[in-house]
Amino acid sequence: MRTARRACLVAVALVASVLATPAAAAVTCTFAGTTVTITLGDGDTATIARSGDEITVSGMSCTPAASVNTADTIMVTGTGSSTVVIDLSAGQFIPGATAEASGESEIEFQVDLPASGTLRVAGGSNQDRIVVGGAGINLNAGEATADVDVSITGSPSIAVEGAEGDDVLSLAGGAVEGSAVQGVTLRGGAGDDMLRAALGPNTFEGGDGSDTIDYSATAQVGLVNLSGGTTLHVDGSVDTLRTIENVIGSPGDDRIVGDAADNLLSGGAGDDAIDGGAGDDDLDGDGGEDTVEFRTAQGVEVDLAAGTATGAGEDTLTGFENVTGSDQADTILGDGGPNLLRGLFGRDTVDGRGGDDVVRGGKGGDRLFGGSGDDLLQAGHGRDQLDGGRGEDVCRGSRDPDSFVRCENYPTRG
Repeated sequence: MRTARRACLVAVALVASVLATPAAAAVTCTFAGTTVTITLGDGDTATIARSGDEITVSGMSCTPAASVNTADTIMVTGTGSSTVVIDLSAGQFIPGATAEASGESEIEFQVDLPASGTLRVAGGSNQDRIVVGGAGINLNAGEATADVDVSITGSPSIAVEGAEGDDVLSLAGGAVEGSAVQGVTLRGGAGDDMLRAALGPNTFEGGDGSDTIDYSATAQVGLVNLSGGTTLHVDGSVDTLRTIENVIGSPGDDRIVGDAADNLLSGGAGDDAIDGGAGDDDLDGDGGEDTVEFRTAQGVEVDLAAGTATGAGEDTLTGFENVTGSDQADTILGDGGPNLLRGLFGRDTVDGRGGDDVVRGGKGGDRLFGGSGDDLLQAGHGRDQLDGGRGEDVCRGSRDPDSFVRCENYPTRG
């Protein structure tokens, strides 16, 4: 009698447990012909990966089993907040059952997810080269002939993640991948990664290693600020930057600001302004008429001819025509070309050297030298000393009692 009662109680408890559990659609995977079909319900996650040659979904086999040698297409459909992960950690999905007419043979994904869904691509241990564009995702952009490996229906959130290699992850699209995309997250992972940007807003996370954000495919960005962790585009959109050390600017006129790390900052074409911040930075103006700036708490010594700047670190300078000093006492030396040199605050020494230069003081008693060439010297606030040097020079004083030497044109005030 007790045994029967105990059995009855267990049965009632099991029924109650089943009824109390909310219904959830399970992930299913079937294989027919050369097509793998995967279906997800709301809240489900399906991780599609290789296990040897077999194609698995969250570690389970399809029914019947499918492999990279027997399948050509993987079709994925999800509803609600479902998540699809294409996992390349065990290798690319190649070669596929049928050889392709051009390019390398591989399996194509067709992913259908709503706006509430998420698509993640997780890279492998070697170098990943992945391009995201309006037409889809190229999982192997290093192959000779570009193609789209992941076609996307709907508008899910998209994240592409590298792993241990020096990865190249791009949102710039391409001739095959389509136009540049927005609202995507790129994560470099370990290694020295290159993250290629285009339109905003997007999110870029470099991870470990020395990582680079590349805006060369963008017409113009307004401000790339590693210290602030943002990029402000000229259209007002904002990218989020995390653990990025290096920047390549756009072809337009950019302003690039580094952080306390050792940065490599390149302006690209255009008239750029670059401020390395603290750290030992490698700064390259590249094309255009570029300015190196120093918004630091320490005075700096800048020598354009030698390509060096010290004070807020030991920086290497390449391709700059102009200098804007700090709010402290600076020494700024030009080169043989035409320079615009500005001292700002502090008791600065500014020397144009060769070329037809514009040499400006700021607040403080500055010493301004034109050097050779036909120069323009402009005093700021404070008792400045202006020495035009050789050439036909113009010296402009301020309301303060400035002194003038070797100024061919009569010094003016104000």
